[in-house]
Amino acid sequence: MNLSASDASGVEEMRISNSNNFADASPPEPFAASKDWNLGAGDGIKNVYVWYKDGAGNWSGSPAADSIILDTAFPQINDLTTSSVSTSSIRMDFNTSEQAVTRIQYGFTSQYGSEIVASPAAAMSHFAAISGLSSATEYHYRIIAVDPAGNRSNSIDRIFATLSDVVPDAVAPAAIINLSSSNVGQSSVNLNWSAPGDDAMNGTAYEYDIRFSSSPITEENWQNASQLSGEPVPASPGTSQAVYMSVGLAPNTAYYFAMKTRDEVPNWSGISNVILVNTLPASQSGPGGGGGSSGGGGPSQSIVDATPPKQPNNFRYIGADNQILLRWDNPSDSDFVRVLIIKSASEIGTSETPQTLLANRKTLLYDGNKEEFTDINAKNGQTYYYALFAYDARPNYSPIQVLAAAPKAGAEQINVEKEEVKTAVPVEDYSRYKHLAGERKEVVEKVALYEAGITAQHNQFTQMDDSARNAYVKLMSDSKSTGASEKTKHSIAYFIQNGTPTTKRLGSGERAGVIKSYYAAYGKIPQTEPEWEDIIKIANGRWPDEVSVKAENRAITSFKKIYKREPASDSGADQNALRILAYGLRPVIRSLDTEKASLKIFKGIYKKTPGSPDEWDIMRTIGYSGAKR
Repeated sequence: MNLSASDASGVEEMRISNSNNFADASPPEPFAASKDWNLGAGDGIKNVYVWYKDGAGNWSGSPAADSIILDTAFPQINDLTTSSVSTSSIRMDFNTSEQAVTRIQYGFTSQYGSEIVASPAAAMSHFAAISGLSSATEYHYRIIAVDPAGNRSNSIDRIFATLSDVVPDAVAPAAIINLSSSNVGQSSVNLNWSAPGDDAMNGTAYEYDIRFSSSPITEENWQNASQLSGEPVPASPGTSQAVYMSVGLAPNTAYYFAMKTRDEVPNWSGISNVILVNTLPASQSGPGGGGGSSGGGGPSQSIVDATPPKQPNNFRYIGADNQILLRWDNPSDSDFVRVLIIKSASEIGTSETPQTLLANRKTLLYDGNKEEFTDINAKNGQTYYYALFAYDARPNYSPIQVLAAAPKAGAEQINVEKEEVKTAVPVEDYSRYKHLAGERKEVVEKVALYEAGITAQHNQFTQMDDSARNAYVKLMSDSKSTGASEKTKHSIAYFIQNGTPTTKRLGSGERAGVIKSYYAAYGKIPQTEPEWEDIIKIANGRWPDEVSVKAENRAITSFKKIYKREPASDSGADQNALRILAYGLRPVIRSLDTEKASLKIFKGIYKKTPGSPDEWDIMRTIGYSGAKR
């Protein structure tokens, strides 16, 4: 408690009570500005009363008082049902025993990787519609509920399965084209890239495979390259991902790195761009740049570093039905990389070292930088032994922590120690999205509606710079729309000059180009909110709602000319190509090398440089659709 009192003669003593009864108060004690105090037993409203005595010996006639709500009860997750299961989506409904904010984590393994907020504000009834899933696939998931006091409950790890598609998934994730390196040291390197999708650039992929070699890596020698461990779970398409790889590299040595991505089938992507990394000499400070990416300065990394990171703290567990939640606190060392968890059915001695545990081929359960992991391969009635240790970039290993743990039969909820209650992003805060690549359809619809409303309702003059003004004048002239209503003109001018949160990455000329593509597809400029929704979707590489038969027939003709064949209805890449050709979908992730190659192919087919919106759409199709001859 923090206390404050004043009197002309000074404040000398105080008495404290949990009831408004001076007779029940604690014995007099010297006045202090702070005091630890035990509240009454049980949850609920807790009142505290304080009386003060001044320097003349007078006690205050009425006490100072304050109250708090004490809550140590964990929210119970009840009445879970799943419905509307399809090839790509599922709905979940559930209740909690008290007001709580809730979220659902889900993914291909118990490491999840994706999360959806079910209730951003505290509630007792909750639902979430999860979309963008792969067909005929099992997903792990858990529900997390946090009450206003920070009491957190997890459901146990559960599994749901999507329905099978009529057409089997034959579309692989897109090949990564921007693998790069940074912070190169004598024995380690950072690898960075943008996540692809499950089907080309749609959906979330299943797994990465990152490899390195002292020789250039190709498809032919891929299996001979060394595979790294601890790869992160793939994120939504377009998300920048980075993983600090401590691979025990030799100093002053050239290494090649490349990676592939697979979906759940598994369909494997092609090999990424291959980068060359030269580790620093043992005598040189680091880290520095490498692999085509400039690195910043940093602390010196000496190859003779023999100091391991500190031991992870507070290794603990919570048992549940046929599973065990492991939790710990990572060390704060600046060169800490990840932790490893070894699992054994027999006791692990505290004198064992990480090196002997790894050499004896005990089960490696986890390699990562999080602070909890659920072992879903535990059986009720059995005790398991876990060893936890940290490592740095060389790698040096910390001492191990050993834990014996057992599942708790019948326990379908895990009560975790208090968690800081964080304000979830309000449902209406759609301005946080920078693009819509890889987002669920429900998010795309809500964000597009939000941004369309802002644009369509902007009925006032917009001050434009020269570039935006020139793009506006040319657009209105080319589309023969100079006679459009003043409101429509204001909306178009606003969009070209300012854009929206998900289209700001485009320049004013390219935003005008999106409207030109819309005009080419539909023969009109956007005026209504639904039409502006389609503009937002096209600018983000998402399919518009309105169908233009004329544009799609024209797209089929162009497809045949480009690829010398009919488009396949069961090919995601071919269908992407048709949508780009018909509506001018813009890529979110761009590559100058890809566009240079596409321009060269376009010139080879059409014997000219692209000029019209249709021709630029053809060039984008060649570069980004994934369709092949």
